[in-house]
Amino acid sequence: PALLRSANFNRYSAGKWKNSEAYGFTDFLPIDEEPGGLDYYIFRSTEGAPDPPATLPVFDFRGAVESEAQLPLPGNTASIRGFALDGLRYNSLGTIRITPKNSIIRGTVAWQNTAQLEDPPMKEDGVIPYGENTTVRAIADELKLASLPTLEAKMHVISKWFSNEFTYTRYLTISRQRTRDEPSAISTFLTENRNGHCEYFATAASLLLRAADVPTRYAIGYVVREKDGDGYVVRGTHAHAWVRAWDAKTSTWIDFDPTPGNWLSMEPSHQSSLQWLSDAYLKIREDFGLWRTDPANRTGLGIGMAIIGALVLAFVGYRLWKSKKVVSSSAREFRDNVGPAIRTPLHELEPVAGRWLGPRPAGLPYSKWLLGLKPQLEEPAQLDEAIALHQHLRYDPASSDASVEPLKVLVERIQTHLKGRT
Repeated sequence: PALLRSANFNRYSAGKWKNSEAYGFTDFLPIDEEPGGLDYYIFRSTEGAPDPPATLPVFDFRGAVESEAQLPLPGNTASIRGFALDGLRYNSLGTIRITPKNSIIRGTVAWQNTAQLEDPPMKEDGVIPYGENTTVRAIADELKLASLPTLEAKMHVISKWFSNEFTYTRYLTISRQRTRDEPSAISTFLTENRNGHCEYFATAASLLLRAADVPTRYAIGYVVREKDGDGYVVRGTHAHAWVRAWDAKTSTWIDFDPTPGNWLSMEPSHQSSLQWLSDAYLKIREDFGLWRTDPANRTGLGIGMAIIGALVLAFVGYRLWKSKKVVSSSAREFRDNVGPAIRTPLHELEPVAGRWLGPRPAGLPYSKWLLGLKPQLEEPAQLDEAIALHQHLRYDPASSDASVEPLKVLVERIQTHLKGRT
């Protein structure tokens, strides 16, 4: 299909298209599955019964979707099959809203039959707003639309007039209507500016056909033009607006795109030289998402996740074992390098010093703790000398036993003095 419709609107007012609900409420109505469990959602037919889907052309449809999204479909869609949905609803103007089970959907669409999900024309489908009425009817008379015998002839005249007299542009200079007496944007577009994007062409054509007694609706969706291998890719830049016109001869709504045909070439592609890589990544991600959510693959997915979990646990266990081994090796190396602690005669002073200073606090070096004895000594210099000899014996690789005897003498003198004071 050349056009995929997301929504229809039939009431134009104050520069905006809105819906006039035929049922008197805004809720969408559900579409039930086809009896027999074939997962087909069959749309209404002008002949009372839809054509068998097997006799119709079909195409596959896939892509990312949000919850309660509007599904873009051809206007003459007959049925859809294979979509994982929790629900499918429609309104009187043929807009389809789905509740998908997953963020990526895939299914098959049958189309090109007499199916008409939209209601026949209603009063709103022929109304021309006050702000555009005079201009639109004057141009319709100028183009002699009412006198043309067929809908095809009317659409042809409008398309030719737009192609010859108008220019497609993405940037508008048309001012919005501020008062009731000022010309509306569509009136300015038709008579003065004659530059606009697809919304202007679709709106103007819809109102011109209404002036020629043809019921119309305003459609939005996507144009299908970009070839991708055996199929097509639809991007956000392909968003488009066109007209749904009522063909009284066949009692069906048909698509009419009045925008000059070169509009796509004027839209920036926003595609870099690496677009193919981005598209390939998107396809891989969608393929994985579809495979992951396919009920037939649940067993394989469970086994795969179990294997991945086991591999992760094995890796974590190996890393913990490796870290523990490194820590143990470092501790053993440190222990081997430290060697045995060296005791000197100064350590014999600890018991008597403890009676004066109390227990040595944790982390306080032994020599600094002993300095607290100085106030109790007649010759504090003896303690300084003893500590110096003690440090020399413990930490100087070149120390000799010659320092031991002088240290012993000093320790005995200090001990004698402290005991005498006690």
